[in-house]
Amino acid sequence: METAPDRAQAQADGTGRGTRNGTAAAHPAPSPLSLGWLLAALGCLVPLVVVWASGRTASWGDTARLYEPLRGLVTEALRAGRLPLWNPYEGTGVPLFAYLVHGVLHPVSLVTSRLGPSAGIDAMMAAHLSLGAAGTWALARRLSVSAAGAVAAAFAFGLSGYALSMTSNLVYLAGAGTAPWVVLAVRAAGGGGAGSIAAGALAVAAQVFTGEPQWLSVAAALGMALAAEASGRRGLLFGGASLLLGAALGAVQLVPAWAVLPTTIRGAFGIQPEERVHWALAPIRIVEMVLPGFFQGFPGDAVAPVYERLGRPQTGYSFFINYRFPFVPSVFMGAVPLALALAGLRRCRAARVLGVASLVLLWLALGHHAGAEQLLRPLPIWGSFRYAEKLVGPLSLCVALLAGMGVEVLSERKGGTSGWLVLCGGLLCGAIAVGLGSGLGEDALSSAGAGPVAGIVRWRLAVGGYHAATALVALGALVVAGSGVAAVRDRLGSLLAALVFATSLAAAPFAMRALPRDTVDRRPLAFLAAGPDPARICVPLESAPVPGVGAPGEGDPGMATDSAMGVVPYQVPSRIDQVDTYGASVPAWLNVAYQALGFDVAARRRYGMTHVVVRDLHGQAEAFRVLPALEGGTVVHRPEGKGFSVWAVPHRAWASFAVNVVATTTPAESYLALQAAGRDWTRTVVEGSIGGTSAGRVLEVERATEHARVLAEADGDALLVVNDALADGWSAFIDGTPVRMIRADLLVRAVPFPGGRHVLTMEYRAPGLAAGAWTSLAAAVVTLSLLGWALLRKRPARGSPIPRPDAGQPSGSG
Repeated sequence: METAPDRAQAQADGTGRGTRNGTAAAHPAPSPLSLGWLLAALGCLVPLVVVWASGRTASWGDTARLYEPLRGLVTEALRAGRLPLWNPYEGTGVPLFAYLVHGVLHPVSLVTSRLGPSAGIDAMMAAHLSLGAAGTWALARRLSVSAAGAVAAAFAFGLSGYALSMTSNLVYLAGAGTAPWVVLAVRAAGGGGAGSIAAGALAVAAQVFTGEPQWLSVAAALGMALAAEASGRRGLLFGGASLLLGAALGAVQLVPAWAVLPTTIRGAFGIQPEERVHWALAPIRIVEMVLPGFFQGFPGDAVAPVYERLGRPQTGYSFFINYRFPFVPSVFMGAVPLALALAGLRRCRAARVLGVASLVLLWLALGHHAGAEQLLRPLPIWGSFRYAEKLVGPLSLCVALLAGMGVEVLSERKGGTSGWLVLCGGLLCGAIAVGLGSGLGEDALSSAGAGPVAGIVRWRLAVGGYHAATALVALGALVVAGSGVAAVRDRLGSLLAALVFATSLAAAPFAMRALPRDTVDRRPLAFLAAGPDPARICVPLESAPVPGVGAPGEGDPGMATDSAMGVVPYQVPSRIDQVDTYGASVPAWLNVAYQALGFDVAARRRYGMTHVVVRDLHGQAEAFRVLPALEGGTVVHRPEGKGFSVWAVPHRAWASFAVNVVATTTPAESYLALQAAGRDWTRTVVEGSIGGTSAGRVLEVERATEHARVLAEADGDALLVVNDALADGWSAFIDGTPVRMIRADLLVRAVPFPGGRHVLTMEYRAPGLAAGAWTSLAAAVVTLSLLGWALLRKRPARGSPIPRPDAGQPSGSG
């Protein structure tokens, strides 16, 4: 007979399972999948292992372009015991730590920087995928799902199209890998207890450190909903406490990010109208949730004709912003997990909460197509998020948890009728796929768009239909057999988990991409860094689109050429500068300055642009843009067979004394004065008063990431211009004495310099970092106190006997 303590322990251990009214009952026997978390974590690594075994890398997209080149700066700083606060190699300098997206303080970042710095970004991707799978397993067990169901849930999420395709965007993969732990911890904190609240805070802080606030918002909301379902108002109170404490723990990251946000184009100008409608989930793309590869085929094609014809918004803004791919390469969830999720909806109240959350997340993912963007845009914080398609990630998590519950429902009940319906549905799907695929010519098979789009759509539907039909037939057969065959019935949960794994794994090539490890030039144009002054390049034209790139495992000529040319930020590991920057947080002053110059490449010589990298030109429009930038320059490098050349051009030095100064009093005046100066980089526009413009000489320069030093001498009071961005947090000293800095040319630093020989030093401290660090420290003290209190309460009283494992059992053999 089961006692109340037994039921409570079963619920705490996650070994109970919910019934329709949300109560818990104990499993009749221990599951052979008690190490399911390990099975789930390792199983979701299979696609990556296959890639690595072939000698390739799974790093592509923004992971390869944005995060991997900058990872060296992060690792170098962390191993030296400091934070990577500033990146001097983009756009005359941009904040690094405060931009959130690099996840500097996330546990995976900290561990890999110490234990596996040479493993590169692949190790981080593997860690995040494993964490996401293990977290989904643990969350499912917390919701009293059976061990087999929890493994199925972990496979459904960890091998979902979203999770695997985010190997293309590390920050969102990190968000996906940490979010299940946040939901789990907040839901557990809702039950009360010092230890649970502390654990919830730690999970929330880890999510903060991923750098993806939208995942944090959704995971927190889902955790609070489940906490309320389990514990009512008490759940909301204690779950909210863990969220607040976790946010305080993450203040060291949040406060600098909030401080720097107003200086970015997103903070200064808001989200532009064209960005509000792009990359929302197109309604027709919902079919891809069961038909892998429908929108993009295999990732990597230079064009995505199905997306361009059926998914990209056909608005006037498309002329200005020409995204040729969906944001999420794959939204596949699978016919089997979706069918299991429908079955799981009947299980308990928590299942119904997840069902409602799934509908809400689908609505949010549809964005302006369903009215979500129009309704929620005015909301604080949420209104600043872009690309609604990202919400497919949390939607996949909810569906995966419901699928785990569905495994348990089908294992408990005789599902013969349902099995026959699924089996017939699979056969019908297969017949339709055969009909769609028959009679298509070779042109229709081209995923690069050589054939008519209608033919490509038919082919994609046929390929996806074969996959869905096979999955449904297998699911139906298992359920039917489970209702009549004892051997299958006893193992039905494990067999369903294996089916989720197999069908999800078969769709993996449509979600992720393998590239040769030498595709990306890891140190492009490194010879330029050997000069005495900082080398600063401009690449006005990226590589021309290369059609038909994307068969899995093939190289990417476009990526190879871009990296070799030093397209931003591929050049960062070479420690050379770029006048441009890449990412969502472009500094507002950089954008304003370039607007004033009309985005004229030649005019950027005033910012110390030493070289221009030009690929072979295609047409007069490209020549009109590029040739003025080469005037007066000479070719210094033309690698054979690469299709580009490097030109050294006349320029203003990185540090120099201004002699032709235009003084202004307001930013508007500075804008007009810089616009008038144009390509005449001998004129310096300065906003504010100056002491003089005597001639001088720069004798030595020294430049690091958060520090710069200039030894110079001037004939009298002068103005020393340093062509690095002026940003909040920078301070200047002459011979150790603080000196004011003036904004020059709308972007860079100018310092009044007294006559004689002096040393100018400049140092950077991220705004808000000190306040954030003190807040995090105080929160850490509270968290440790809660953990200590929880541990003390669990210790037996002094002098009390310690219970033996065999307590209460007969001691003799009779």
